[in-house]
Amino acid sequence: MVRFPRRPRGGGSEGHPAIELLPCFTIDGPTSRALDDALWIEMAPGGGGVRLFVHITNVAAHLDPAHPSFEMAAERVATRYHPAGNTLMLPRSISEQNASLLPFSSREASTVEIDITTTGDVERTRVYPSTILSRAKLTYAQVPEILADPTAKLHPRVKLLSELALTLLSRRRAHGALALYDLHNGWVSTEEGWLKRVDHDDATVGYVIVQETMILANEAFARFAIANDIPIPYRNHTARAAAPDRAVLRQQIDLAMMGPVQGIERVREQTSLLLNRASYGASVLGHYGLNLPAYTHMTSPIRRFADLVTQQQMFAFLLGKPFPHTPEAIAAFGQRINDKLAADRAASEARWRERAAQSAEQALEAQSFDGLN
Repeated sequence: MVRFPRRPRGGGSEGHPAIELLPCFTIDGPTSRALDDALWIEMAPGGGGVRLFVHITNVAAHLDPAHPSFEMAAERVATRYHPAGNTLMLPRSISEQNASLLPFSSREASTVEIDITTTGDVERTRVYPSTILSRAKLTYAQVPEILADPTAKLHPRVKLLSELALTLLSRRRAHGALALYDLHNGWVSTEEGWLKRVDHDDATVGYVIVQETMILANEAFARFAIANDIPIPYRNHTARAAAPDRAVLRQQIDLAMMGPVQGIERVREQTSLLLNRASYGASVLGHYGLNLPAYTHMTSPIRRFADLVTQQQMFAFLLGKPFPHTPEAIAAFGQRINDKLAADRAASEARWRERAAQSAEQALEAQSFDGLN
């Protein structure tokens, strides 16, 4: 188990107070047991803004690169979800027990603390190791209920988070990000600007809170790594030469969301033609969908291998230890992840094509044409 010094390196010139149990709570799906991120928010000192805390469970404390489970994670690269259940990247003893941010269980974590103005501008960022205690496990569906009940214990925190998330979303859209949420119909945009459906129970402002705060945290981790020469896998996203101006593409997505499903499918197909798949690499190429100069993944080390590698590198820096992975190893990890994800996508697409063909064939045999495209 890693133990942290009382004043960890990397907290900025102001330092950081002695280790204490920092309060937080999680927001996730009702059946989720692998809880790797938690939130807390308070008014910033002096008013005029808020101080956001994003806590990420310290999976690095449970396995180093020599641990057998690390190689398993490198092989699987991510947790896979399917109708019959899921295939976890890490053993349940780690992902759903020892490293999961279960309520009322203290956990070691990596924390990014961000002071944000009322307009969504970041004034100050600190990254440091922490020890946290989750006060509650909220579901997406519970968030609107808490917002509607001023007597709820977490109402002030959730209200601040909701206001912050909408401010961050508005600011990102104003700066050209391909960001959109249609919670009424269950459509949302991914980090890359792709449209996807979310479960009805998850389509609440709670989903927006988690997405917006995680994007902000991942951007902060990327900037922190660059400023301190920490080699990590960056999340890069580029557009193809035929892609129109970002504002035009976003307008097309906005219009499609207001029309019939056929229009959404058409925009999804167009987006797949114009935008490359996001990939991991040791160098920074920028992120087109988010319109950010640098981005990484670190907020889900239980479910994504890239996040675990990033966290191991971050903790090495914060604790003044040698980096466990060289830049060459980071590049190799990135290529392995990209290849694995591409192979998984190809296999999934082949299965869907086969199912669609079978469905169409059955409809033709039954001379039932109403449901066909």
